[in-house]
Amino acid sequence: MVKTKTLIKQNNERRKLLNEENKVYYENLMVYIRTSPFKDDKATEEVLMELLEHLLSAQEDGKTAENVFGKAPKELADEIIAGLPKEKPSKTVIFIVEIVVQFLGMFIAVTGIATIIKGEPKIIHIGSASLLAAVQIVGILLLIVLLLKLLKSDAFKQNPQSKKMFWSWALGSGVFILVVLIFGVWMEPFGPAIEVSKYTQLIAGGVLILAAFGLKKWRETK
Repeated sequence: MVKTKTLIKQNNERRKLLNEENKVYYENLMVYIRTSPFKDDKATEEVLMELLEHLLSAQEDGKTAENVFGKAPKELADEIIAGLPKEKPSKTVIFIVEIVVQFLGMFIAVTGIATIIKGEPKIIHIGSASLLAAVQIVGILLLIVLLLKLLKSDAFKQNPQSKKMFWSWALGSGVFILVVLIFGVWMEPFGPAIEVSKYTQLIAGGVLILAAFGLKKWRETK
């Protein structure tokens, strides 16, 4: 049984055989389909590989992607997406948990490094720390959704608006950072207070990052 990761790797290698015109057409199709949420990853990659192999075979006969798939790639992509099976809810939940755990691990590890540099224990208020973490997690998930929407909206355009996409992403990231700073600076600490040693946060962050890596590997086997 071929894994999703293997299919993606094969796709990356086989795409190099496309000529420039066919490559642009196919990659727009690929990005649009891949950025559609809640679709089974493996089924998506299998369909993309079938399309790629079909196009490569036609290319050898001197045909273009428009000859093979038509002049309405967005409509074709929508039809393909509609026919793809939905991702299992459990796998979607695992993916979200993976992102959350990875982010929390990175955040805790970075704050742990700052604590080590200061050379003194850190007082953490459970209530305010939990609220700040929740705000950051929601912000990260919203940024991911924004990025997927920007990538999808830019597909099939005659003149891709990479600058507009960059500034939209930068604006979203700026708002996120501003909100986090406002919460972090002006929010009064509340909830039970605990003192952690200067190495505890770094170790805890490392454990969470490893846990996220383990979840990713486990998810890729499904």
